[in-house]
Amino acid sequence: MEIKFTTGSSPLGTVLVAATDKGVCAVHVRESNEGAEESLRKRFPRAKVERDDAVLKPTLDLILARIGGSRLDDAPSLDLQGTDFQREVWNQLLAIPPGSTRSYLEIAQAIKCPNATRAVAQACGANPVAVVVPCHRVVMSDGSIGGYSGMPDWRIQRNAWCEEGVAYRGRSTEVRDGLADKRHRVSKFATLANKSHRNICSGNSGQFLAPFRRASRKTRLIR
Repeated sequence: MEIKFTTGSSPLGTVLVAATDKGVCAVHVRESNEGAEESLRKRFPRAKVERDDAVLKPTLDLILARIGGSRLDDAPSLDLQGTDFQREVWNQLLAIPPGSTRSYLEIAQAIKCPNATRAVAQACGANPVAVVVPCHRVVMSDGSIGGYSGMPDWRIQRNAWCEEGVAYRGRSTEVRDGLADKRHRVSKFATLANKSHRNICSGNSGQFLAPFRRASRKTRLIR
């Protein structure tokens, strides 16, 4: 397989665009030209990779425009290489309108695999064509940012949202409160463990389990 690529600069970093004779097979955003090219060769280790700035300039211009929030309805021809499941997930991502988001659960339900949210997240992380296949439009169930293969830094994904007019939503109040409650329970049991350790060291081994028995009536460990 022969792959041609080019690179360009954007506010997000170096953008690499690569294509086969069938269409774009990779769009990577990295900190440098070297890092972008390395990620391409790692993705396609058996391909013959050559640089061709002239042929890919129109496609690169389109990708840069999309990063800047324009030409969002324009899409190049694609050559998506992955498993059947991955391509099914990526096709669902392509159906998400600009300025909108979907959760991993919603994507899983759309492909009739409601229990496959983790596999959906992994497929999003394996997306080789960032920006065009918009894995930045997929979020956690609470609306917060998940992983993103094309743009490893979560702040970059937030920038992509802003360009499309998506309001960033952090963790919901309920989730934040839940995490705080779990941290409190972990801290409480750590304190109990230290107290029991002191009982053993002081010879009061009969009191070892007493603090845990009392606490277990009131709370549970993290689920």
